[in-house]
Amino acid sequence: MKKFTVVLCLFLCLTLMFTACTTNEPAEEPAEEPTEEPTEEPADVPSVALLLAGAINDMDWNAGGYEGIMRLVDEYGTEVSYVESLAQSDMGDALRNYAEAGYDIIFGHSGQFQDAILLVAESYPDVQFVCINGTEVRDNVTNIEIAENEQGYMMGAAAALLSETGTVATIASVDIRPIRRSVDGFEMGAKATDPEIEVLSAFTGSWFDAAKAKEIAISMIDNNADVIANLAGIGGISIIEASNEAGTMAIGAGDQQHTVAPETVPVTVIRDLARIFTYIYDLELNGNLEQTHY
Repeated sequence: MKKFTVVLCLFLCLTLMFTACTTNEPAEEPAEEPTEEPTEEPADVPSVALLLAGAINDMDWNAGGYEGIMRLVDEYGTEVSYVESLAQSDMGDALRNYAEAGYDIIFGHSGQFQDAILLVAESYPDVQFVCINGTEVRDNVTNIEIAENEQGYMMGAAAALLSETGTVATIASVDIRPIRRSVDGFEMGAKATDPEIEVLSAFTGSWFDAAKAKEIAISMIDNNADVIANLAGIGGISIIEASNEAGTMAIGAGDQQHTVAPETVPVTVIRDLARIFTYIYDLELNGNLEQTHY
């Protein structure tokens, strides 16, 4: 029975983390067959810029943002640009540079960008700014929130089902609201699955400190944790490496993380972050994007 439950849980862990409701418009009547190929140039589509606080090779949050703009290129032929590993002190200048360059939609791929977006947006009313995991809305500022708590919950449930020692853990990067929600969700999911399980958690305090993530992972393994969930961004690769070296398990949080050590990562809980971009872009193309909290 337990094996069946594990399989069921792991299947659920592959569930799409980001959902949105759309309305299907009735199909229009087909036009008459043209006698010759149309000669008009294709309509312009909005250009998109993406600002990232981390690196696109983290196989997690920032990689998901990069995949999002690449989907726009593939599906719409969108002109895109991005900048990665931005320090908070440089975010305002980067936003202004893209606005001055004429980009129509500018994404800040983290709540860290919110203050800079609110400041810069006032000077560029014709540019649409989107803050992912932000909380504030303005006339040209939209924000969209990810169900981080749901991802954490499923990671915790999977970890509790897989654990043989009765101790599981999660390591996160920076202690900000969205990541804290993931950590809290992890504990809820683990406790809901096994009320007696011990849950360890820690933050590295950095988006980039892979060495510290591995150090914390080793310490948690020494304290009997046999399943560790990665919420540490690029540090997650080091968590997987530590688990692999110790013969324990890790829960992945980004696409393809299992390839680092397939026998160590039995399940990855994937958020389809790229869908954020096509969702917002479709709304904008159809004139339905609102300045609200999605």
